[in-house]
Amino acid sequence: MTVRNWFWPMTAGVYAALVAAASLAPSAGHGAHWHDPLDSPTQNALHAPAYAALVVLVGIAAGKKRRLGLKRLAVIGLACVAYGIALEWGQALVPGRAASVSDAMHNLLGVAVGLVATALLDVRSRRRAHLAGAGKPTPAGKSTE
Repeated sequence: MTVRNWFWPMTAGVYAALVAAASLAPSAGHGAHWHDPLDSPTQNALHAPAYAALVVLVGIAAGKKRRLGLKRLAVIGLACVAYGIALEWGQALVPGRAASVSDAMHNLLGVAVGLVATALLDVRSRRRAHLAGAGKPTPAGKSTE
């Protein structure tokens, strides 16, 4: 497997692991953590962009060799929503953390934004590939129509 084939899936996997590490780390009073100095609104505001980025990375990894389409986008969206819900549920088991419906809704918002961005990126990359292929000469005897 070449670097080109594994780079995006590996990047998406590492990013998902970082999201899990940040989500499941103990909070103040139970060991220092990077988000302890952040106030609650700031922490809440980080959920949507974090999950939007996750969806985009997974979408790029899934769509490198094929068009994403609505089915693949739906699967990516559902997988990322389930991942967010699982991490929220997991927070209930971590000292100093609690599961939050509000956080899950912020995650859902991020997934929705990420799906739109991923669909737009997919259309753009397919259009570019089509335009790049339009300038290629056709084999003799083949019609372009």
